[in-house]
Parts: sequence; structure tokens; C-alpha cells
Amino acid sequence: EAAGAILAKSGITQGYCLILGAGDGRLAHELAQRSALRIVCVERDAARAADARKRLNDAGLYGVRATVHHVEGDSLPYTTYMANLVVSEDALGGTAPSWSAEEVWRVLRPYGGMMCIGHPQGAGAGLTAATLEAWADQGDVQGAAIDAEDGLWLTARRGAAPGAGEWTQLYADAGHTACSNDQLRGPMAIQWFGNPGPREMVDRHHRPMASLFKNGRLHITADDKVITVDAYNGFPLWEAEVPGARRVGTMKNAGERLLTDDALYVAVDGACRVLDPATGNQLGVIAMPRIEETLNEDAKNHEKEYGR
Repeated sequence: EAAGAILAKSGITQGYCLILGAGDGRLAHELAQRSALRIVCVERDAARAADARKRLNDAGLYGVRATVHHVEGDSLPYTTYMANLVVSEDALGGTAPSWSAEEVWRVLRPYGGMMCIGHPQGAGAGLTAATLEAWADQGDVQGAAIDAEDGLWLTARRGAAPGAGEWTQLYADAGHTACSNDQLRGPMAIQWFGNPGPREMVDRHHRPMASLFKNGRLHITADDKVITVDAYNGFPLWEAEVPGARRVGTMKNAGERLLTDDALYVAVDGACRVLDPATGNQLGVIAMPRIEETLNEDAKNHEKEYGR
């Protein structure tokens, strides 16, 4: 019931889910079964962590969809902005989360990352709205809200990272500034690594189209394909084959892709495919007008306005 409520309230079904407290592994098991989330449990008690590992391993999930980390300190051993969703097994047992709201907010991903801390009706006896509010206030959680309609839940969804820019065309924007306007502050560190890797990408020395970034998604220019990942943790979101889209020498030949809030445009021959940036589904195809038709139309307009 808790897993169902969390997924319904957050709307997040893919990415990385951090569970504060492993319990017996049941919440991790249910979330893995009902979504495409990759689950990371963090647990202070070594014996409880070992028990949760065994239960998840027996279910065929450990090391595949879920893992359990034994962490005794007050700091979460994860890079900033890594989690799409943060929930709490502790809250189901009636206590506030074992780690501070400040640490939870730090690891929460921008552009829609959400914490959903609480319990459904009939669980979590002893945990009060005042306790959850005090926990959130100590961490300066922005936009925290209490929902007591069906149990007790504290939710907060993160917006864009402060000073974040975007790269939506070959040279960043319509002005071809080649500037993302990111307000970068150090120190810098690796945010994520791993797939998709270079195998399906056009070698950069051939000057292919730049990868594009907007709303927390990185749209990677692959060979006749778009590969889209979460820009903050590398989680694979979708792939779409676009035959004929490969273009090299873009500094002479122009880029073939453009990104807006609600569409990713990919030009192929005499048409432009329109993809949903969130799912990769094709929204439509825009046909390029034939040159002859364009010239004829221009001539007609000129005659209409100025006469023959």
C-alpha cells in the first residue's frame, strides 16, 4: 500500500530511488516490482542491512534492481543531485527519517526530483505532522507540504538547479552564442559515469551535432539515433532510431536537431521528425516545402501586392 501511494503521489516510475532505512526490504521489493526504479537502500543497522540484502537476493532483485548500503555516519555517501525519488522505511515504522532533511535535499535531483516521506492510513503510529514539519524545517526544504488525506505524507519537489543553463541547438541557442549561461561553481566532481558509452556515437572528430540539454534531460547525438538520459545520474530514459539523421561537419553543414520544452526536432532529408523529449514518442512529421512551390508562392504574393 505504501509503495502504491508513493508512486501515485510522485508520478516517478524510473530513475534512482533512495530509501532511508532498509527495514526488511519489503518497500524496496514492492517499488521494484511496480516500477522501473533502481532502488538504493541506506541503513544504519548492520544486521538489518544484511537481512534486507538476503530477502532481496532471495527475490532475485539484489544487485539487479536493488542494493543496500550500511552507512553509520550522518552524511549520505552519494553525489549531489543523484536521486529522482527519496522515501523512508523509517517513516513506515513511525519514526522520522534517520538522515537529516538537509542531506536528503542535497541528493535530490533538480527538475522534478521528489521526496515522499510518510505512511498510509493505519501505519506509522507515533509519527506526527509536527515531527515531519520540524524535520523538513531543519533542512530548509523548499516547497514542503503535508498531506493527511490518506495517511500522513510530507512531499517536496525540486525545481531547476540555481544558475542552470541549457543547450538547445548546435551552438546553444538561436543567437548561436555557443554559451549555455550555466553559472558554474566549483569544486567540480564526476556526477555519473557508465552507459551509453561511445560505441553508438559519431566520433567527435567528424564534428557531429552537439548533444542537447533542457529540463534535466540530456539528448545524446548517436549514429542515426537519439539516446536520452537523466543528465544528473545517467539513468537511461529512452532511445529512438532516426534513420538518415547522421550528419557530420556540422560547422559547414548546419545542425539537424533542435530542442524546446515540448518537442525535439530532428531533420532528415526533406522532413523534420518531432519527438516527445520526455518519452521519445513521435508526435508528428513536418514536411519541408519544395523549392519550386515556395518560389511559386512568393511570385503570387509579389504579384498580388505590387502587380505584374
